[in-house]
Amino acid sequence: MIPEAVEAHSTQLQQVSNQVARIKSETGGGTGIDTENSQTSSLLSTVQSLPALLEKKKTLETHLEIIKATMNIISQREVYKFAELEESIINSQHGDKAKVLELLQNPDMLLEDKIRALAVYLLVMNPSSQDVDQLVGVVEQFVGELEENKRLFKTITYIKRMLSLTGFGMNPPSVSSDSTDPTNVATATLWSFADRAAQSLMQAQKHVKGLVGGEKLLRATRMIDAVCKDATSPNVAAEVDAEFLYFDPKMPDGQIPASSRIRTQFNR
Repeated sequence: MIPEAVEAHSTQLQQVSNQVARIKSETGGGTGIDTENSQTSSLLSTVQSLPALLEKKKTLETHLEIIKATMNIISQREVYKFAELEESIINSQHGDKAKVLELLQNPDMLLEDKIRALAVYLLVMNPSSQDVDQLVGVVEQFVGELEENKRLFKTITYIKRMLSLTGFGMNPPSVSSDSTDPTNVATATLWSFADRAAQSLMQAQKHVKGLVGGEKLLRATRMIDAVCKDATSPNVAAEVDAEFLYFDPKMPDGQIPASSRIRTQFNR
């Protein structure tokens, strides 16, 4: 987009410069005006437009310098490299770890650009803890002792902590076939426990949803509120029983007694 902007500004600047040169040539370099009746009106109109053209030319020159400076910064920082990588990660949900690692190891790239690219990769790809430690370690080598760099690196520290808190969603680390290795046994046990905990949580959610539905006023709340209120007449009590059933262990399931008792208000 920036190259097209440079070309458009250059074209417009050239057109304005040509108009300024034409006006100055028609007015004799600005020293006088041909006062013949046939040309006076045209030259006056042309000369009056000269200040606006000069101001427009100055503005275009300023814009062109800004665009050129921006292009130089982009070229020096090699923004196009991590911009393409970020786009592929976000749009296709596919990140090449090797490319990310190559970018992070580039000594010429600014630390803030490395942190940005790494943050995008970690948040989108949800890598394993080993990959997180490896990539973060590469970036950490370039932090040094500068306070500004340490402040920037806190971004990755925060993301890493957040990923550790949501570790059940991360890819489980690979375990070698050596079942006698205590490390492998502990790792397998940890992820087995995490998987079982997640399954138990899902089952609990299903059971709870059956009791408390998605209504704003939950059924359990309405039931408790109804039975705690006064039933001032058999009709009111019958309506409550018809909606919530009569919870009497001596009555068959689903049946409502012929005559409902008058219930008094619940004493808290």
